[in-house]
Amino acid sequence: MFSFGDLKWLRDCYNWARPSQVEKVFIMLVCKNNSTGEVGTYSLKIDNFQALDALVNSFWNHPDYAVYTDEKIKMDKIHYDQSKKYAKVGSDFELSFLKQFPNLGASLYKATDDLTNWTKLELDPNPLSSNPIKNTPCN
Repeated sequence: MFSFGDLKWLRDCYNWARPSQVEKVFIMLVCKNNSTGEVGTYSLKIDNFQALDALVNSFWNHPDYAVYTDEKIKMDKIHYDQSKKYAKVGSDFELSFLKQFPNLGASLYKATDDLTNWTKLELDPNPLSSNPIKNTPCN
């Protein structure tokens, strides 16, 4: 599943894109869940750049990481902390990602195996829902 580094890279790509191309900036990931064996194809598309930028900055500038002056070491520490959160959820990486990065400023999508159908994944705002992830077909 996406990491903080992926979010930072997505933000940087948006900053580097020409103004006429920023709406086309996205990131795609294919990953295997070692717990279930399922291979998933995901995409993140920016909806609100200011929210994404604020989220990335809030992690990067967090006091817990202020002691790290080397960028690689700082990123490694952020990823290590994130990996501990992913490890706590077992195989539900989608839910963990959505909970770790609320108000992301980007939408998370998941594709079918043949990439013909996409579903938008969001936290279900209904606390009584049987599934904490709301799936909205995009086709």
